[in-house]
Amino acid sequence: MWESFTGIASFFDPVSAVVGVVGAAITLLGAFRKVVFRECRRWLWIRQARKHVGQRPVLLVVDFLPGKNIDAAVALARQNTPSLRDIPDERVIRINIEQWLTPDAMPKAHGLIHRAARDALATGADVIHLFYAGPCIGAALVGAELANTAKVLVYQHDQGAYRNFGPLRLPRGLD
Repeated sequence: MWESFTGIASFFDPVSAVVGVVGAAITLLGAFRKVVFRECRRWLWIRQARKHVGQRPVLLVVDFLPGKNIDAAVALARQNTPSLRDIPDERVIRINIEQWLTPDAMPKAHGLIHRAARDALATGADVIHLFYAGPCIGAALVGAELANTAKVLVYQHDQGAYRNFGPLRLPRGLD
C-alpha cells in the first residue's frame, strides 16, 4: 500500500515545487510592479503639484454666527476677485452651525471642520481660501485643524466686505 503513495508523492513533489516557485515569482513581480508604478505616479503628482501651485484651489466658508448668513458677502468677494471667481461650485465647502459655540457644541464643530479639511485634501487642494465668521474660539479651532494642510489664505470681514489677510502660516524665515 505504501508503494502506491510513494509513486504519487514522487510525481507531485517536483510539480508542487514548480508551482510554488512560479506562484512566488508571480506574486513578487506583481508586488514589485505595484510599488514601482505607485512610486512613479506619486512622484509625478508631487512634481505637478510643485509646478502648478494654486491650480487646485478650494473655497472653505465657515459660518459660526447663528442668525447671520455670510453667503452674500462671500459671493460678492468671489465676484470681485478673479482667482476666487474661477473656483467651481463643487470645490466650495460650507460649514454652518445654527447655534452659539458653547462647550457642548464644540465636538460637533470640530467634527465638521475636520471633515471639511479631509474633503478639501481629498480633492487634491493645494490652496484653501478660508472665509470665517464667528467667535475667536472657532477661529482657533479652524486654524489648528488647517495648520498642517495645504496653503490657507484667510479672508476676514473688514468694513462691510471680505479682504484677504494673507496666509494662515508665514513661510519659513519670515516668522
